[in-house]
Amino acid sequence: MLEHIIHAAAKATDARREPPRYCYSCRRVHPPEHPMRRVATRNGYRWRCLATLDVARLDPAARDALGREKSEANRLLARLAMEQFNRHRVARLAD
Repeated sequence: MLEHIIHAAAKATDARREPPRYCYSCRRVHPPEHPMRRVATRNGYRWRCLATLDVARLDPAARDALGREKSEANRLLARLAMEQFNRHRVARLAD
């Protein structure tokens, strides 16, 4: 009987566990225990990891380097998404 109660309590604890959070700045999903801060934006509140907040405090040259790196990653993601879309489109046209 006691084991059943302990098991039920463990299940309840698991159900209340926080879901992972998406950092809109680094575009990654972080586990709930990862240090993050809720930031107010024009479109409401979003989560941002402390690592990106720390980088934002660096000198302008370091921020610019990070911006170039992010832009390159965004271009790559956009290109990959377009290639996948085109493959799907060609496959549908071939059918």
